[in-house]
Amino acid sequence: MLPVSHLDTQWRWTVRDTVGRFLPRTVVDNAAAFRRFPHYCVNFDGAFRYAMLRRCWPEAWEEVRRWVAAGRWKVSGATWEAMDVNIPSPESLIRQVLYGRRFFRRHLGVDPRDLFLPDCFGFGAQLPIVAGHCRLTGLATSKLRRGSWMRSAVGVPFPVGVWEGADGSELLAVLDPGGYGERLQASPAEDPEVLAQLDRQEGLCGERFAVRFFGVGDKGGAPAASSLEALERAVAGSSPVRTVPSGSDELFRRLAEDGVDRLPRHRGELLLSEHGTGCYTSQGAMKRWNRRNELLLEAAEKAAAAADWLGGLPYPAESLRNAWRRLLWHQFHDDLTGTSIPQAYAISWHDEALVANLAATALRRAMGAVA
Repeated sequence: MLPVSHLDTQWRWTVRDTVGRFLPRTVVDNAAAFRRFPHYCVNFDGAFRYAMLRRCWPEAWEEVRRWVAAGRWKVSGATWEAMDVNIPSPESLIRQVLYGRRFFRRHLGVDPRDLFLPDCFGFGAQLPIVAGHCRLTGLATSKLRRGSWMRSAVGVPFPVGVWEGADGSELLAVLDPGGYGERLQASPAEDPEVLAQLDRQEGLCGERFAVRFFGVGDKGGAPAASSLEALERAVAGSSPVRTVPSGSDELFRRLAEDGVDRLPRHRGELLLSEHGTGCYTSQGAMKRWNRRNELLLEAAEKAAAAADWLGGLPYPAESLRNAWRRLLWHQFHDDLTGTSIPQAYAISWHDEALVANLAATALRRAMGAVA
């Protein structure tokens, strides 16, 4: 069981609402749930949101640090944001992991190695290759089978298995865990969908296990008390189906230790048939900003490296890191893809312009130093 608190940085609201209301409420609600339900843990992703919590709500940040140390608050996903994975360049995807893991190691003492993208809009075949380059172990998503209009264009090849890249890389993948915002109505031993998944997994690899989400979606917070009471009963019960609450990174590490040879495999894309194709043609200005800034930052870094090597100008590392981090959080799966409200894009375009100014300044100064 992966209990989830899913928070969209921008969607039907802006980042101001996320930082001002949803983030602190998520901490308060989950802290209360931890005290009341001893077996409950929560999976929460996105280093950018953790960074905003640290910056704007220091008391809530210290609360999160205590629960992370206690093993109850699970850092899920190794990335700076819960980003789209089809529009950003491979460089951007690698930076997502670089800045995400660096933040979590430095400020929380953990080093997650998974991609936790329950609400992402489809996955191109390049993802296992990039993940392998970053030494990531797994991917978890619930989007491939969440409603008829969001279904995978190629079906769901397995509940839990190995997604192979064209270069032979391997990425453990949880592709059918149920909805991240669904309630836990009953013990898994009494859930027909869980039992059917146990049967399917056993037929594919000879072992009877399943991975399931439950929780609360989009605005963060904590799962309903009724769900957490059901979780407590399932963990403490004596049914043939053993329920283990877990963090996503812990799950993939455990699966990797057990060995992946027995698991079913898939090679190719895992794109959505309708939802993805629609959002990838909306908000063209946002996509143009993103690509121009990716190219501009690359040019600025090359010129700055040359200027530093020649002794003309120290490398502006912190300025370029700030520009990258500002660019990366707008690659969030509802932001860059074009599914957020218009008010969100007033913020996004402003930030993209700031990134362009930071990168252009670094490029201009470096080229002058080289000349």
